[in-house]
Amino acid sequence: MDSASENKVKNNNRLVLGERDAAVQEARDHGGVFIDPNPGVLRTLQAANIDPYLIYEKAMLDQIEAKIPRIDFVKANVEDLFHAWKGKSDDQTPIHVRLILWLKSNASQYGYEQSGNSWVLKQ
Repeated sequence: MDSASENKVKNNNRLVLGERDAAVQEARDHGGVFIDPNPGVLRTLQAANIDPYLIYEKAMLDQIEAKIPRIDFVKANVEDLFHAWKGKSDDQTPIHVRLILWLKSNASQYGYEQSGNSWVLKQ
């Protein structure tokens, strides 16, 4: 397990993303993997002026490279967030939205196809 301390609840057939509390609750209620970095690690990175997004991107990429079947965004409309935030600077954009931007640009290279608020691994 890496420093992002990905938590597995019930099953590991999907990565649940979104605002932290929403993603954690969804994974606990309905299963999935969520990214939950240690708060101390986040504080250390921020104190060193290192973008904590790097932890989230790496944890998501680890799941993608392990061929997790799907990535689900919860309590968010991916298209609305994408259009509202694209082109804005990273320091203004919430981490879960930056993950959407990354997926929009890169997921297809790993065999994923967007379907609504999810990305699904093509067979």
